[in-house]
Amino acid sequence: MLASYSLPADMTVSGTYQVSSGPIITATWNAPNSDHLPGASKKSLRPGATATKSVQLIEPGTLCDSYQNQLDLRFSKRMRIGR
Repeated sequence: MLASYSLPADMTVSGTYQVSSGPIITATWNAPNSDHLPGASKKSLRPGATATKSVQLIEPGTLCDSYQNQLDLRFSKRMRIGR
């Protein structure tokens, strides 16, 4: 929502109000290969392979923090320079 209002003496006040959902909450566990690949060792991994696997503990996009409210106000005065 936004609004603007003219005041006497060439002054203006304006503002915006915004409500948005909070940031998405994520949780990731970097599981060592020894936990999800029985019998795997660092020697058995191919060159360049990582020794962990990322496991999502919370399904992405399902859990959000609380709503956030934001209010912005602006006051301005028009000034004439010259003539």
